[in-house]
Amino acid sequence: GHEPRSKLSNFKNESSIGSSSFNIVINGFLLHSFERPSLRKSKPFLSSYRFSVAVPTFNRHLDKRNGKQEITCRPRIAPFGRVRPSMNNKARPVSFCRIARVYNLLEKLVFKDALEKTRIACLDSISEAKRILLLGEGDGRFLAKLTSINPDCLVTVLDASPIMLALAKTRVPTTFQGEIHFCKEDATKFLFPFEAFDAVVSHFFLDCFTEEMLSGLLEKLSSTLRPSGKWLIADFVEPSPNTLHSLPQFLCLRMLYAFFGLTCGIEARRVVSPHKTLRTHGLRESRCISFSNGFLASFVFIKQA
Repeated sequence: GHEPRSKLSNFKNESSIGSSSFNIVINGFLLHSFERPSLRKSKPFLSSYRFSVAVPTFNRHLDKRNGKQEITCRPRIAPFGRVRPSMNNKARPVSFCRIARVYNLLEKLVFKDALEKTRIACLDSISEAKRILLLGEGDGRFLAKLTSINPDCLVTVLDASPIMLALAKTRVPTTFQGEIHFCKEDATKFLFPFEAFDAVVSHFFLDCFTEEMLSGLLEKLSSTLRPSGKWLIADFVEPSPNTLHSLPQFLCLRMLYAFFGLTCGIEARRVVSPHKTLRTHGLRESRCISFSNGFLASFVFIKQA
């Protein structure tokens, strides 16, 4: 006739892995079993790197007013910029602001003028286009060339980095008589108007996306291009690691992705070719110019009417 009394049993403290296990037993029956992170700081050990398991590092914050404890976890950064899964770990947004002011210098140190030649190789294809969309323009070097040969066009520059947009504004020549709209937007979330542009330019931009993300983005961009409109793409070409002459290019791309993954947070790890997806949306390749033994290429796609 007395009230059942609960007791806490089978307590064990595993400080080496930063967790504690508890069993709640009522009258000899196991009611609930759970684990909670230990408040003691854990030390990384060799097996965590061997099996690529995230070992959380915990900080304890004690609210003295109500006696509550809040446990937070700092994520570990894995090799090549990949964030290891752990508690409270959210993917950080992609941003080129950290390297925006030195991007041009870094490009010239690594590639000299190869990327710049690839950017402007097919520029004459849109010299008479009226409404042009520039995606991921960066510091505005292509914008400066475009506005010099097409001084009356209407340009929309879309970039997620405010620093890149500020640099691009300074490169517009004073002789330009057209109109430029600078938009700080994420291209994957932006609602593009239907068939609004005569030309789309995405130089060294599509290589920042995974295959899944790129598929949805290409579909949206294809719909914003008018029939008979042109799409200019300058980018790297994913080399094969199986041939000896392309091995240096393959290793170069892996280092580039590691660098931009750490500094800018991009999730892609290889260049995904857009050709197949563009064909499904009614665009055909009309021009291709290669550089650096096929490592770089500049394409022109035309949307079929």
